[in-house]
Amino acid sequence: MSQGSSAKWQDHASSRRLQSRRLGRFGRTAIVLYTTIVLLIGWSYGAWRIHSDRTVTLDASHQQLATLSRGLASQIEAMVHDGVGAAQAGANVLRDSRRVRDPQQTLGEMLTGGSYVRSLFVVTGDQMVVANAPGENLTRSDATWFDELRSSQMQSWVGPVVTTAADGSLALPLAVRVAGDNGVKSWAGALIRISDLDQIYQGLKASRSTVAIVTLQGTALVQLPLIATNPMNMDVSKSEAYRRFLALPVQPITLVVGTHPVTGEPRQYAISRLNGLPLVATAGRSIEDALQEWRTRSAFSLGFLLFGTVIAYSLAIMLQQQLNRRFTALERSEARFQLAAAGANDGIFEWESDTGLVYCTPRVRELLKVPEAAGSIDLNAVRRLVHAEDLLPVTTAFRRHVEDREPMDVEARLLAGGEYRWFRLRGQTLWNERGEPIRLAGSIAEMHAAVLAQQAIAEARSAELHAKESLARELLLAQEQERKRLAGELHDGVGQNLSLLRNRAILLQRSGLPPAAAPHAQALLDLSTESIEDLRNVAQNLRPLHLEELGVTASLRSLLLKVEQSSDLAVQFRLEDVDDVIVGPAAAHVYRIAQEAINNVLKHAAAGRLYVDVIRDIDCVIIDIRDDGKGFRQQADATRSGLGLLSIRERCSILAAELKVESDGRSGTHLRVRIPVDLTIEHQVDALHGEEDV
Repeated sequence: MSQGSSAKWQDHASSRRLQSRRLGRFGRTAIVLYTTIVLLIGWSYGAWRIHSDRTVTLDASHQQLATLSRGLASQIEAMVHDGVGAAQAGANVLRDSRRVRDPQQTLGEMLTGGSYVRSLFVVTGDQMVVANAPGENLTRSDATWFDELRSSQMQSWVGPVVTTAADGSLALPLAVRVAGDNGVKSWAGALIRISDLDQIYQGLKASRSTVAIVTLQGTALVQLPLIATNPMNMDVSKSEAYRRFLALPVQPITLVVGTHPVTGEPRQYAISRLNGLPLVATAGRSIEDALQEWRTRSAFSLGFLLFGTVIAYSLAIMLQQQLNRRFTALERSEARFQLAAAGANDGIFEWESDTGLVYCTPRVRELLKVPEAAGSIDLNAVRRLVHAEDLLPVTTAFRRHVEDREPMDVEARLLAGGEYRWFRLRGQTLWNERGEPIRLAGSIAEMHAAVLAQQAIAEARSAELHAKESLARELLLAQEQERKRLAGELHDGVGQNLSLLRNRAILLQRSGLPPAAAPHAQALLDLSTESIEDLRNVAQNLRPLHLEELGVTASLRSLLLKVEQSSDLAVQFRLEDVDDVIVGPAAAHVYRIAQEAINNVLKHAAAGRLYVDVIRDIDCVIIDIRDDGKGFRQQADATRSGLGLLSIRERCSILAAELKVESDGRSGTHLRVRIPVDLTIEHQVDALHGEEDV
């Protein structure tokens, strides 16, 4: 039987080890797969972010170029307004020939624009009136563009960029059609120096961009900044960017992408139309330059992704190594557990919630004497092994452990070899993330001999306690009987003799004593009377006769009044009538408890006030005694308690009363006795069997 059960347990353990190895291999594969998936997601997201950043960078570059082109257009519009506007005003004056004596002087008076307006001219037929700014000497013969202007059918005309003879600067002729006399076609225009624009746009080198002035016919007049590689009056009408510009709807600013007409490199262009002129202002930048900062950021991002990939795979490798070490340690630990389970005195079991089966070591079957033919043990089989009286505690402990996660440690009687024997069951459950139990592992230890020994010890202690209680009752009974005997002897013996002595003293006084002996007879009478009174008080304390006649309430009131009269204590008391529930021997015990407590206050407390309350409740009687004396420290005085406190404890035990003493050594002592009413009569009956003569 032992070999078969051991084989089953070993088969189960081997299955668990195989499952553990499979789980280890799956865990290592899962780590690599998970790391790869995370990295793929990270690289995909990084590529998407890099692509999005490229789009945003190109859009931002295009917006920059749009701002540049609009700025150039505004600058040229202002220059044309100053020059051509002045020429138009001059043409209007020249039309009235009666007021004009010198046309050139009249036109010169209109030359009030900025320094960039070099000449004003008015063309009527084949005649040209020119007014030059200081230092300029434009003449009809110098105007190589004169015939082109005359032949133009447009309302506004822009000529080619020319070089001025005065200082060699670049200038641009512009003209607009004006009304002439007798239907003759006339033009009013100006020669605008555009070299000044180069100073304004010198900063374009730093931004790796250029601006240009282009006619609507596709002639790039000038490109800024002015460098030798930028040709003037270049035909760009066949370029890709220009064709795309013409194909788009007319709008103030047009954004296009195309190749450079000379280098062929891809470029971004922003084109702004000029109001009233066949010109556009363009700003351009190569896509290579626009993406320069993006490439720097992308290189950093790719480096960061590469670094993260290396770190992730390094961590995955470290985690795999750690997992290998853990599973190796787990297998070794399981092997050590198998060895320990085989040599342990306790049995080891494991319950699986999905199958409901309980796997156990051979030691469990040996302890429970389960036959091999029984096969695997399930919960129902375990339930049948539990004693009927212990089934509820076992199931309750199991339920609280599984549901409330309280520790499972319970003692129960299990059927082993045809007889019930005591065993100790301990277990620990493994829960899943939803709080459901997966399995429970525990141990079972035989403690039948220990439980029997404990029961024997408990019975011996119970017998000892009962003997002590009986001894205490007998001692108290003997004490009360001795009090009664002493009180009777004092009353019948000494009391009678003192009464005879007092009567003799009275007879002596009546017999006519000499004057010298009369005081002695009176002193003898007073002394005998006082002794009789003292003897009566002693006898009363030994055996208060009025306790049986008047009841415990009146006896306590009489005791407290005597204490207040014979001491310096200020006594305050509240006594409720308890004579119907505290009678017979119980009344004597209650009286002695109060008497002992009050005597302790008088002897040891050094108190100024004493408070005594006897309160009747529904199910109990409460005796509450307090003082404002010096008290005592209970821990320090516990080992040397007096006979009075011991007597109080014994009487409370007889009455099944609850005794509570509170004192901290500084603020007096508080004694509280709670006597159950429902048990009082029963204890009184028990006490009557031994105290009928008290």
